[in-house]
Amino acid sequence: MNEVITICFIIEAAMKIIAMGFLINGPGSYMLSIWNTLDFLVVISALLSFFEWVGPQVLKIIRLRRILKPLSMIKRNPGMRTGIEALGKSAQSIFNLLLI
Repeated sequence: MNEVITICFIIEAAMKIIAMGFLINGPGSYMLSIWNTLDFLVVISALLSFFEWVGPQVLKIIRLRRILKPLSMIKRNPGMRTGIEALGKSAQSIFNLLLI
């Protein structure tokens, strides 16, 4: 499943870079959006770990990129974004309830 998701992210990033330009194509460039930058970092780290171009110690760190995949999916789903924002706002109340 990891390989399928990685390939989907690679295809999406490549299509956006072709359509929007990478960095110097004006205000609509791919890397000028924070969400696209996050996607690009996920793609680069996935490629490094997918082909194992780096040593085993670095691979352990790069595997933490799996945390970033769900975060980059939030921008595509407004309902999920609303849920994450609500969870963040209620975190203090939940913590207080756990203490009791």
